[in-house]
Amino acid sequence: MYTFNQPKAQPQAWPPCLTITKINPKEDDFIDIADNLKEAVSLQNWSLEIQGSKVSLPEYSLLPGKAVRVHLRSGQENETDLFLDSNLGLNDTVGSVSLRDGSGAKVASLDYWTKLDGSIAHQVTHYSGTAENDLEYPGTGYQGKMVQKAAGVGPFIAERTEIGPELAHNHSNKDELQENTADDWYKKGTELFENDSLEESVLAMERVIQLDPENSSAWLSIAITLGIMGNGSESSKAYEKALNLIDNDLKKNPQDARAWEAKSDALIGLGRQEESLDAIEKALEILNLSTERNPKDGEAWWSKANVLYGIGRSDEALQAYEKVIELNHTPRLADALLIKGYDFAIKGNYDEFKETFNQAIGLIPASDTAKLARTWNSAGFALAELGKEEEAFEAFEKYAQLSPGDRHSWRMKGDMASELGRYNVSIEAYDQALRIDPKWAEVWYKKGNALAKMDNHNDALKAFEKAVEISDEVIQKDAGNASGICIIKGYALIKLNRYDEAIEALDRALEIAPSSVPVFPAEAWNGKGDILLALGKNEDALEAYNKSIEFNPAFGRAWHGKGLAQSALGQFSEADLSFRVARKLGYQE
Repeated sequence: MYTFNQPKAQPQAWPPCLTITKINPKEDDFIDIADNLKEAVSLQNWSLEIQGSKVSLPEYSLLPGKAVRVHLRSGQENETDLFLDSNLGLNDTVGSVSLRDGSGAKVASLDYWTKLDGSIAHQVTHYSGTAENDLEYPGTGYQGKMVQKAAGVGPFIAERTEIGPELAHNHSNKDELQENTADDWYKKGTELFENDSLEESVLAMERVIQLDPENSSAWLSIAITLGIMGNGSESSKAYEKALNLIDNDLKKNPQDARAWEAKSDALIGLGRQEESLDAIEKALEILNLSTERNPKDGEAWWSKANVLYGIGRSDEALQAYEKVIELNHTPRLADALLIKGYDFAIKGNYDEFKETFNQAIGLIPASDTAKLARTWNSAGFALAELGKEEEAFEAFEKYAQLSPGDRHSWRMKGDMASELGRYNVSIEAYDQALRIDPKWAEVWYKKGNALAKMDNHNDALKAFEKAVEISDEVIQKDAGNASGICIIKGYALIKLNRYDEAIEALDRALEIAPSSVPVFPAEAWNGKGDILLALGKNEDALEAYNKSIEFNPAFGRAWHGKGLAQSALGQFSEADLSFRVARKLGYQE
């Protein structure tokens, strides 16, 4: 068993219980019931409840370790199949099935709903019921509530994830399932997104939509998340759905600034930039009126600041954030102080950053570990920007302590430890990240680099081989959206001196790299420069580094590579300038 932020191992066998394991709402409607108890269960006078309607089960003895398939229509009963000869049917898109014992107590329940890709997601719940003494539930103080994530359309037993106590329901002395609201699921989905649990975030948002089909915020969140995951086609469909719902909301209330902001986001996702600017200007117009009419409306100032920041008017945005602070608008005060502090960091004002950051962190409750973790993570980046690497490491270490199940916390700690030359610490942190996600090619590559720095070349080569192996798996699954992973593969192959394969991977990255993400072609051209330099093709290498710099003029490694190519060509004064630019941009050997 594992939680959302712990290693994704193979699912274990079902815990000892009687449960509904799978359904098929398409064509031949059936429901599978499994007995994982130590004894046989007599289904005498038992019933199924389907979308609120009950139908009696035939008398049947279900043996331990066995399952029975219950068909809703007619058929010939046998050892593994029961037929109810019922007119009831499972809804194709969303529904609920419960199993009740002879006393009418609910023993198990399964909720299901259709995902955007047409597959069906399950949520399975076990109840203490009358068989309480026989059931052994995982965890402490809560029942074994699990989410089934679809692997495709139709019947399946898919990956199982145990939700932690904050979302699990204790069913002691309760017969009915206590449903989470759409708001509960939306909050959980947002938290999962912030913890980089993207698939789980989409699943939670789809649950919001099941409960509230007109929830434009959930559709927009799904669209954004699918886009990040590289599923452009489904992302576009979700953006279209969100946009339609937002337009309906605006028909009801054209003065809803948040709806105009959301519309702008949806239009950006659909590539309709000019319309997006019109929408955000409309939001700003409404917010300007709000702050003029009520200068003490802290929430309006907060929204106005976010809009201004989003369209690049940072000075005006900071003035609006300052207004939030001046008004002591408690719900947004810590966030406004943090943004003010990060602006100090960007401008190189260390003392002001520390003072403002300490004010903000003191306002966040100790119980809100998720927000504290995010805050220390951001502080780590700010301190690194300020050149305070030791303090940055300490910030990332606090991030890892507060969020030990977040793979990124360990990755950031490992990266900062490498910057400080603490390669043992770095490798330990990378290993922790890989325990959480063994299929993280980038971290295998980083681990290889750290091992090489320690002259542990055998283990370094194994890590680079692992990075290539995992990259290939990812590319095979989604070749059209794998620009980043192609780059990682290319760099790992360079370390293995497999230059022809590396060039092929980097060329593939250039071919599929989205135009909106210049970091990908910059990295790919830099890698090609490294290969060409190693092969002694110095003029070609210089050209590759120049192309990398065209995409990202602040790319220190490319400037350093350019200097190496210029030195190899005898252009020593030009090389000296390139090396100085690289150092100024933070490049370190």
